[in-house]
Amino acid sequence: MLYNKYRKPILPIVVFSYDENKTEKTEYMISFPFFHVLTFNFLMLELRKKNWRDYIESNNPVAAALLSKMGYKETEKVQVKKEF
Repeated sequence: MLYNKYRKPILPIVVFSYDENKTEKTEYMISFPFFHVLTFNFLMLELRKKNWRDYIESNNPVAAALLSKMGYKETEKVQVKKEF
């Protein structure tokens, strides 16, 4: 419906915030044995695979909000919370 309203291209992005590393596909598919309904492709951002130090200087409030879900060692836990 966003495209219908604004007539601008939409870039689908999914943000995974799992507490452990997982491997996910970049596509969602719905089909039946007799009929293919939908294939939806998207870009993927896996927070756990990002290093929190790369985003600590960012002025982006979303990056700051997602710091706690990014990859860090258990020994860095207190430092991440302080920086946040």
